[in-house]
Amino acid sequence: MEIILRIEPGLTQIDQISNLMQVPIRDNTLLIPAFIGTGAIRYFPLPYGIKVHHYAYEIKEPVRIRSENPLEGGMYMLQINLSNAFIDKTVGARSLRLSQRGRAGALFYSPGFPSLGSGNLEQAYSIVIISLPVPVVEQYFALGGPAAPFCQYEELSDTAVHELQVALGASVLDLQRQGQLLAWIARLVEQFSKRSMEGVTS
Repeated sequence: MEIILRIEPGLTQIDQISNLMQVPIRDNTLLIPAFIGTGAIRYFPLPYGIKVHHYAYEIKEPVRIRSENPLEGGMYMLQINLSNAFIDKTVGARSLRLSQRGRAGALFYSPGFPSLGSGNLEQAYSIVIISLPVPVVEQYFALGGPAAPFCQYEELSDTAVHELQVALGASVLDLQRQGQLLAWIARLVEQFSKRSMEGVTS
């Protein structure tokens, strides 16, 4: 099964998957249909138009997710694999394997890159996908913008992984979660921003 998602500020991944699979969304959560596997997709809307989707599932039906992220009208994307199972990811012409074995990492890329992700059957996945509007990233961080597409991978510390897992946890209030997620995203994007500037000046 292949799922095609359109990455735009006005669209959410959970709504597109709900429409495709004809599965309802309740409390910003979509339960994975039994014919595909088990688990859920949770959506966390944040201020500034930032969207966070948490995919926690185990599949028994092969699924590939193809994302179309146009240069104009697209979004900056962050993908974090919190599971031990690996994900094969192609962004533009670059192929990567995202895995938490050894150390977790985050993939950050700009609009203009189509992407394709796939994983293994009967593996438990925990994947966080964060969409950031172009004006937000360009206003608050020193990045070149969609005219200079980039795709970067950054390792995450154990502390950063723990903080993200806590922020996604159901035990915190929505307002607390929003603050924790915004702070976490800001620190990570700032880290990518500094790395980009070092690459330019070196």
